[in-house]
Amino acid sequence: MNLHTEQRNPVPSRDLMLLEVNDMTVINFYRNAPGALEALFALQIPQKTLVVGNLNARHHSWQPGADNYQQGADISDWAGRNNLRLINEPGPVASPLRPTKYKITPEEELKRFGELVAQWAPRLPATIETADEVDGLAQALKEMLQATLSASGRKGGKRAIGTPWWTENCTEARAVLLALRRTGDPSEPDIREARRELRRVVRRAKAAFWNRQITEAADAGSMHKVMRWTKSSGQLRAPPLEIESVVYETQRDRAQALRSALLERQNLADDIPGPTEAVQAPRRLDLDCTVTMDDAHHACNFTGNTSPGADEITVAMLKAAWPSISMAVTMLFQASLRLRHYP
Repeated sequence: MNLHTEQRNPVPSRDLMLLEVNDMTVINFYRNAPGALEALFALQIPQKTLVVGNLNARHHSWQPGADNYQQGADISDWAGRNNLRLINEPGPVASPLRPTKYKITPEEELKRFGELVAQWAPRLPATIETADEVDGLAQALKEMLQATLSASGRKGGKRAIGTPWWTENCTEARAVLLALRRTGDPSEPDIREARRELRRVVRRAKAAFWNRQITEAADAGSMHKVMRWTKSSGQLRAPPLEIESVVYETQRDRAQALRSALLERQNLADDIPGPTEAVQAPRRLDLDCTVTMDDAHHACNFTGNTSPGADEITVAMLKAAWPSISMAVTMLFQASLRLRHYP
């Protein structure tokens, strides 16, 4: 097969590459950077042309139901003018977005969460008689709490929050130093004094920030956030492990040696002897299905694990909503035990 290839660069753009393969032109669009689309639109498109790449744009012609985004309409018009047609099948985006997660941390957000739950809680079912009604109440509680969370909380995710101890005084001291650097000699006394002043302001800001963090630490979780930065990783390594005159030093070797020595041994002396006497089955115990409101309150609001579950509802949110949902949750526990149906 005789292929003749030649790379061309008709426009000065790092995001475009043209490759001629015999009588076909392949245009690789690397990314939708500023000016990249304008450079693409300015090209003379030959008859046999294949355009590939990441345009990072949306349009209903290749993504039905989507709105116009990042010059999607301009790309569609340009393709039509140059008789270019879409090769891949139109459809939804290949990598769907993850569901949005919300979080509530400040006291005012928790208060707002509790107020919204109080408004929506009267709509919950008042009685439960069947297993389907148990599922219905559980689903209604979940949907209500999640809807309240999305209405009163903030979108979660990693955000650039900057340096937490940085203050306006630090900004002013830095601005003075930068202004002197632009206008004077770096060796002048004014610049050296401005540099020392910036360091003094930063030290005072750091000290004030950490003193405030320690003073405002009201619970164990807050204290852990303050103190965890002081935890040292340590310089000591675990001692080597010796099993049957063989020394294992690395963590992987020690784990494999322990697994072989403890879990893979086959020794009759380790077998548990069978019962020599007939075992009488215990009498049947009657289950008390009574669940008080205090029991439900303790089960929901005093758990040791404070991490949010799959529904993103934390223990703090349950505590804020408890005055409004206590009756419904207690009734749900009682019906689940009575009907032996657990959603």
